[in-house]
Amino acid sequence: MDYENNTPMKICKTLLSRGYTQQELADLVGVKQPTISRIAAGAIKDTSYNTVSRLVNLLAASNPRKTQRAEK
Repeated sequence: MDYENNTPMKICKTLLSRGYTQQELADLVGVKQPTISRIAAGAIKDTSYNTVSRLVNLLAASNPRKTQRAEK
């Protein structure tokens, strides 16, 4: 697998960097936390369309500054 072009992995890592936990992503996307962990690690080579679609929608709707809410 070409890990450099793993779009689901990149989306997942971006969401994690925005302050989401793996468990939050799992709950929002409708998968189990280990699945999010495997996506973030690039260990899943055939992520389902529904999972990718939900990650993309979450990325589009997420606030890049989500981590600030915990600081307030």
